[in-house]
Amino acid sequence: MMLTQLAAVLLTRFQDVLIGRFVSVSRSAATRIAWRMIDLIAQTTVQPIVAVSFVTLSHLQDDAMRFRSAFCDARAGGIPDPAGDHRLRRAV
Repeated sequence: MMLTQLAAVLLTRFQDVLIGRFVSVSRSAATRIAWRMIDLIAQTTVQPIVAVSFVTLSHLQDDAMRFRSAFCDARAGGIPDPAGDHRLRRAV
């Protein structure tokens, strides 16, 4: 995960340099502020979900049926699938 974060920072800095060089420095500042707004939304919504999913799925990696059920629930937006829960109880 650290490599992904490093790549995101490098991409952001590279964009700043290109926009500042070929457009203008003030346009680079406006783009940077807009980018930070998008980043703020991602930090408050997506990153907590990723962090929790990462830990949860790592705990379930040895149990294929529970892993599959948790993964499908996460993909569906966290809405539990009653049929999936029923199959899970019957298998156990």
